[in-house]
Amino acid sequence: MSTRQLGQEPPHKRARIAPPNHNGHPHTQHKHQQQKPQQQQKQQQQAPQRMHRLLEISQINLLSSEVQNWMFEQCALSEHVEIEAKLGRLLTWKETVNNDGMGMGLGQDMNEQKQGDEIRIHDKLGIKSLAWIDLHKTGGHFQSSVDENVFRHLNNIFNKWYANCNSPPQNRIKELQKLQFPKLQYKRNRTVDKIYQSQGDKSSSVRVTIDMKQPDRIKETIEKKKKSSMNIVYPKSKWDLRISASIENVVPKPQGRMVSAIRCKDRISYQYDYFSIDITSTYTYSKGLTPQFINGIIHKFSNRQALPLDIAYDTERTFEVEFEICDHKYLHQVRKLAAEQRQTYKLTELAYFFTQGAIQLAELSSNLRFMPTVCKLPDKNK
Repeated sequence: MSTRQLGQEPPHKRARIAPPNHNGHPHTQHKHQQQKPQQQQKQQQQAPQRMHRLLEISQINLLSSEVQNWMFEQCALSEHVEIEAKLGRLLTWKETVNNDGMGMGLGQDMNEQKQGDEIRIHDKLGIKSLAWIDLHKTGGHFQSSVDENVFRHLNNIFNKWYANCNSPPQNRIKELQKLQFPKLQYKRNRTVDKIYQSQGDKSSSVRVTIDMKQPDRIKETIEKKKKSSMNIVYPKSKWDLRISASIENVVPKPQGRMVSAIRCKDRISYQYDYFSIDITSTYTYSKGLTPQFINGIIHKFSNRQALPLDIAYDTERTFEVEFEICDHKYLHQVRKLAAEQRQTYKLTELAYFFTQGAIQLAELSSNLRFMPTVCKLPDKNK
């Protein structure tokens, strides 16, 4: 399936046409004729909500207090902390056996073992509900990607949510006309990242980003240092969660260093309140990265041509889903209020809605037949 078909735009990203009046003709009133009804409508509207649940879905949130405490600690490290949740799977080996086919104890040398099939950690440990685990104790790793059909499903859902968020109430279905929708923004960026891994430090890297709108220029150079993470198993869902904290700073472009990987990213973002839902289609290359190959990839990606999938380049094709606190200034502000004035309400509120949104993303990505009510659009044939 062609990558050009991935990532559909929401309906209201196209040209808008005013609905016809009761005679079936387009509205032609002058601005002063429309002003009075608009003023009356504004007076009748309720005060806007400061935060919204993702897709207005309610749930019991059992982890928000732990996430709040963790966020408080991470934000003490820097004013430039980025907090995000990513969907994926927490995996471990189903069975570890020696060369004789016998099971091995925890104390035996791992070099003498060979690994069996991978399974999700909660299945191996017998965890039955949402839980924060310590990978240093359980073993295993986080696989940070979802299936292509999940990417397409979320793109479809959030495009419809965008349409309702940016429609006047009378243009929505009847049961949604009195509901307050958030201000939802749609953004799409196609970029190539050149990754420079720090020597001896796997938690730190520098990325040089090139925007495909101007492929001959560097958009930004950022150093990213991973600081901490919360690994959350979710047996009810097909996907687990990793909530991570990292520090990002603008730095000069690396000189005299080899590129360790390049990533071609087609990212769609839906931003509301203090949050951003990011769904990203990615090609990653980590071998054979000659200047000629890198320039060829940038040329093909900028011109929307098919990208190579050769094993020789250690190519990895992935789809990623992230939920981020994109308003870093507000995050720092509410943490400062909690630390200096013991005013924790806003931090508690932010942690709750962030955790709720991440969990809902995992659930939405597990049931591809489910269409939230706020995403239902009027029947165009009526």
